[in-house]
Amino acid sequence: MKKFKNTCLAFILSFSLLVSPVYAKDVVLGGACIGVSLSSSGALITDISSFENTEGETVSPGKSSGIKKGDIITEFNGEKVESASDLERLMTGLKTRTATLKVIRDNGFFYTTLIPEKELSSGRLKLGLWIKDEACGIGTLTYFDPSNSSFAALGHGIIDPDINDVFNVRGGNISEASVVSVDKGEKGEPGELNGLFKEGAVGSIIRNNQSGLFGKISEDSFLSERPVFPVGSKSQVHTGPALIYSSINGTEIRQFNIEIIKILNRGEKGTKNMIIKITDPALIEKTGGIVQGMSGSPIVQDGKLIGAVTHVFVNDPARGYGIFIENMEKETENII
Repeated sequence: MKKFKNTCLAFILSFSLLVSPVYAKDVVLGGACIGVSLSSSGALITDISSFENTEGETVSPGKSSGIKKGDIITEFNGEKVESASDLERLMTGLKTRTATLKVIRDNGFFYTTLIPEKELSSGRLKLGLWIKDEACGIGTLTYFDPSNSSFAALGHGIIDPDINDVFNVRGGNISEASVVSVDKGEKGEPGELNGLFKEGAVGSIIRNNQSGLFGKISEDSFLSERPVFPVGSKSQVHTGPALIYSSINGTEIRQFNIEIIKILNRGEKGTKNMIIKITDPALIEKTGGIVQGMSGSPIVQDGKLIGAVTHVFVNDPARGYGIFIENMEKETENII
């Protein structure tokens, strides 16, 4: 922030910069359980392995090439790789001794050459790399913006447990889901919603980042009776009573009482902008508090959508974190 010689002017301008804008936007409230299917932007490396080749030697071509866990292979000898099956097909048809790979790492890329080895037990050429290209699970839809048919969900990115990082998305779909059972959360043991995906996609995934999951809704009939709420700015969020909307049984969406007990740094862009506590006896009885699958449950305060549930405290399932809706809304503004 700039420093001003005029003290009064500096105070006025500084104050205006700290206050978030008040959005003149209405969105359709979420709370529905959704199934999520993601496709990676190539062949994702989840581990490096060794094997015995036909000479009786223990080898790892992948390790020797400098490839690391979390890297993504996008080309194999100049041909595009979009999935694990693409890489397997190209390996099967390999006619040269070496393979040159284009590898994405962080925000850059590099090329590396390796020599595949024939595995003794299978007789097949191997790279010594464990790969995958898909991830799936359930979460909660936060809101739908009818002005551009965009949606926001989860309130945090989908982390691939194999690489402990945000899943790099090429595409994917969301579908309606139904909660069939709940594993109740207890101290030290996070609970979980167990759901079934309904057949057919209702939206496409465009972006997966630290603020959540974002994309376009193609079939909005399941949202036809959902209420519309104005979007609240982070400056309007305060401690005190609030509501969350979530589905914990079938497809029924219910509201539950919570308390916003602490506002964290309002300038924070992450997912832990407020601490919330579940106070609704019915929700505590059913789930123990916040459980996995409830991420993205919209938070409403003073008649405005102001945030979404993101995390649970492992040692206190009744408490967790929420993200400011303003941080999520910025991600759907430019979705076309």
